[in-house]
Amino acid sequence: MFKSFLDHDWHLDPLFNRQSGVLPPHPFLYILSSSLWETNFRWLDAKIKRISFRDLRDPKDTTNDDLHDCREDLVYIQHHIAECINWTDPSLVTFLEEMEPRNKYELGTIRNPISNLRRVLDDSEKLQAFLSDTFQLLMSSISVRDSRISAEEAVKSSRQAILNAYQARQSAWLTQLATMYLPLSVLTGIFGMNIKELNDAHASFWWPIVVLVILMGCTGIAYSILKLKDGWRPTGLRFRKQKGSLPNITP
Repeated sequence: MFKSFLDHDWHLDPLFNRQSGVLPPHPFLYILSSSLWETNFRWLDAKIKRISFRDLRDPKDTTNDDLHDCREDLVYIQHHIAECINWTDPSLVTFLEEMEPRNKYELGTIRNPISNLRRVLDDSEKLQAFLSDTFQLLMSSISVRDSRISAEEAVKSSRQAILNAYQARQSAWLTQLATMYLPLSVLTGIFGMNIKELNDAHASFWWPIVVLVILMGCTGIAYSILKLKDGWRPTGLRFRKQKGSLPNITP
């Protein structure tokens, strides 16, 4: 836009013309600079407040980087506004103060660019304090988010523990049912396949009961031995670890 503006002579003539009533280039540049820096500051102010009032409710991983970028932009704006104010020609201040509006209705709408730059610089210092508070709020929001995530993870872990306990109980039930099913299966296999021979031998009715009791006893003994073996294994492993960790003491 600037290049297109400066390419036309009829745009430059009003700026650099020596005729009376034409705004000189130096005041015009300060008016333009004041407008640009105020626009940049307003954009940055809106961005910081959007992050503070909206994004901090559920901060993302990039929120901290965004705030640091805003802090860098704010320092940049403050530095260059201070440069514009420090290098102001005293005659420019006098010229701008002596400018009169064309009518009385423009008295409240015209701003001195130097005074406006000072006002923007003061507002930037207030925004810097607000930005510092926003960093503190970010830390608090992250702590709240981490606490909420930890609570959700604790609930999930509790549900998973309940599910694991239920599955373990079901496994125990299946083991007990298998302990009862195995002797019955063996018993029905023995007497079911030899039912003709049993009828011919006129065996007593209590023979299947005796065999069932013997099979259940053998199954229970085998199950108990396996349980005892599983219980002894960690104890022996801990004993070996403790024995291996003892220091070698030599006289």
